[in-house]
Amino acid sequence: MTAIPALAQNAWTLGKLGAVRLRLLTDRLHQKTLEADRARGFDAYEYLPWLCCPIRADRIDCRGKLEADGRILTDEEVLRRLRKAYWGGRQAPLGEISISSKCMTIDVRSGNRDMKAIRNAVKLVTTTDDSWRDRFDSLVKVVVPLKTIGMKVREGGVGFSSHLARGAVFLSIPRLLEFRDLELSINLAHEMGHPALMVLQAADRIVAGDLGEPVFSGVRKTNRPAIQSFHAMIALCFMVEYTVSRVQCPGSLSEMEQSYLQKRCRELTEDLKISVAAFNAVSLTPLGERLRDDCADLLVRVRSVAS
Repeated sequence: MTAIPALAQNAWTLGKLGAVRLRLLTDRLHQKTLEADRARGFDAYEYLPWLCCPIRADRIDCRGKLEADGRILTDEEVLRRLRKAYWGGRQAPLGEISISSKCMTIDVRSGNRDMKAIRNAVKLVTTTDDSWRDRFDSLVKVVVPLKTIGMKVREGGVGFSSHLARGAVFLSIPRLLEFRDLELSINLAHEMGHPALMVLQAADRIVAGDLGEPVFSGVRKTNRPAIQSFHAMIALCFMVEYTVSRVQCPGSLSEMEQSYLQKRCRELTEDLKISVAAFNAVSLTPLGERLRDDCADLLVRVRSVAS
């Protein structure tokens, strides 16, 4: 497989420079969040995702409860408290952080098999190269396991991130019989794209016009509010960059695994092309334009390896 050409030196979220920028911006935003928390009369010692949402969850302390290497939350007591804090009823188990889906909830008893899959996914992402390790360290504070409800849920697993729990990544285990851990690692890369954009949204609208303007989403394959479809584009960008970079880690994957990632990279590249084209007709802020151009630049650079 041909090596991916170097990313543009002014990329905002991708590659080594993107990792440096995201760390600086994320650290600053976390500090601002801590200051706001203290202004409300609390005294948090360090940033936790729950501080973004002033509900019962903001006092849940998971320090010392995470697996050191992957920041995976496995403590049943903390998981139960989170599930209770976010509970919005049977039709919206995660309704308190504005997740309307009724097909997933926090998994308070993930088995060893599930935890192994998450650990493997985190390892795949963080050992891809230094930029992925650095981005994981700055963007992902906690990985929270999800349990899916019903059989119509995506076989490749589901996940979400939220402004109300910035830095927490929620992931379910794919039901795939093959390449489960690889697909989960792609889902993790997807979710990392969301907090990357969230930290930029704290200072910029991204979309210059109506945030709710219908724009085609390359992930959902339907029109969605513009800012949500922009999130989808950035998530796709992260997935494309990850899949093509992961394949180039020498000796890390079997031939079948490389073939699977190459196939997924081709699929995701096509989705990203559609997303970029959709936003060529949308009024964006200068930063929004820069981010769209980063996505377009990545498409050019992976063309030789995704074909």
